[in-house]
Amino acid sequence: MIDGAGVDAEYRQEAATLTWPQGFPDPGSNFTEKDGGTGDGYPVHSFPREGFSAADSTWWCAWVNYYVQDPAAHAQQSLAQMRTIKEKRLFTNEGVAG
Repeated sequence: MIDGAGVDAEYRQEAATLTWPQGFPDPGSNFTEKDGGTGDGYPVHSFPREGFSAADSTWWCAWVNYYVQDPAAHAQQSLAQMRTIKEKRLFTNEGVAG
């Protein structure tokens, strides 16, 4: 298990490798807030690689939103990016499910 700061570092590392659509920049992450605990006295921890998968998921949603904003104008670029999802850590053995 890793703490919020570790997940945040993973997220930032992965997000820096991704191409974000115009008008939908990387929103960043807030995984360090997990370090505050759950209120029951136990700290919240995450699985290693959660940050990588979270960045890829956020990236995917950004491209979907970009496409939906103007399908006629954004279809070609959006689909080209979205087709690369299977190369991202979210779908490889480097993601949480791996």
